[in-house]
Amino acid sequence: MPLARIDPRQLFDSKRGIRLQPFMTRSPPTAQLPAQCLEGVYPGSRMIRYMEDRTMREIGGLLMLLLFGIVSSAWAGPAEDIAQIDQQAIQCFNEGNLDKCLSLYADDAVSTVAASPFRLEGKEALQANYAGTFQIFPTRRFLVRQTAIRVYGGDTGVLNRYFTLTLVDRAGNASTLHGRQSVTFVKLGTQWRIADVHTSRLP
Repeated sequence: MPLARIDPRQLFDSKRGIRLQPFMTRSPPTAQLPAQCLEGVYPGSRMIRYMEDRTMREIGGLLMLLLFGIVSSAWAGPAEDIAQIDQQAIQCFNEGNLDKCLSLYADDAVSTVAASPFRLEGKEALQANYAGTFQIFPTRRFLVRQTAIRVYGGDTGVLNRYFTLTLVDRAGNASTLHGRQSVTFVKLGTQWRIADVHTSRLP
């Protein structure tokens, strides 16, 4: 005998006097959760949208930084390269880094200094001058102002400025020189090097 098809929604418990509701007709448990709970769980909710927006902002910021770095590198030219070499020369002099100072010069570089009547020719002469200065004056400060850089033909640059040089010897005696300086840079291969330096006292 075939079983009768009974609508489960019509089941009735005669002992308890209640109508039975099958599991499949019940609403999903999540439907009974407060709306504020669901907002932070399901895609499209406020929390998910906030996280997505924040992530997109962070990605956008990173792309802008990368783009800015690329553009800055593309805009950097010979004058900026010379300025970097000049800053390295000032730093190594103030810090007493002899090897670094010499590495910034061309092999046949010439320097005419304010305190000497004769020019220094070649790296050996430059090395002796730097070493003597570092030995006698352990504290040095070379400060510059009104620096101007001009570039010619892409491989020659001329820097001109005023400076204040303070030297302190081992006994603590300080001397200060106010002067002006011209520096010629040449590009040897892919590197800029100092070819000529001329300093003089301000009148």
